[in-house]
Amino acid sequence: KEMAKVKHCSENHGDSEECVDFHTNPTPLFKYLYSEKWKLAQARLNSHPEDARVWVVRYFKRVGNGASDALEDRAIRWKLLPLHLFIALAGSSNYRCIEGSEDERDEIITDENAPPLQLLTSLLATYPEATTFPDDQGMIPLHSAIRGNSSLIIVEKILDA
Repeated sequence: KEMAKVKHCSENHGDSEECVDFHTNPTPLFKYLYSEKWKLAQARLNSHPEDARVWVVRYFKRVGNGASDALEDRAIRWKLLPLHLFIALAGSSNYRCIEGSEDERDEIITDENAPPLQLLTSLLATYPEATTFPDDQGMIPLHSAIRGNSSLIIVEKILDA
């Protein structure tokens, strides 16, 4: 099932202004990332790179009768691109490469559920501009990585994008 019609964000984020609601129609890429289904996320990104450009927004629950369902009328709880989500999920996971290797297939992940670095590389290659867009907290992905105590490998990949 493909996502429902994309609505536009109320804030300008360059050419990435498409938004979907987390509860009603998140992109499949975002759902796979959120569910930590890394292989499915990589496959979806490969087949539908446009998903990397779509903001996913989670709204606070309405109190009252909720007469209007317009996205712009609801308070935002969080708003993320897939790159922002990857960084949040990677958190302080430990990554390191086998000494002397530049190939990320030689990566060692010491945290069992950490997302693979190849997925980060693919997200950055697909939509490098995502590194310049702030989330709902005003943080670009580099800020989030530093704040979340991400590994040096993740910070370097963001800087190199």
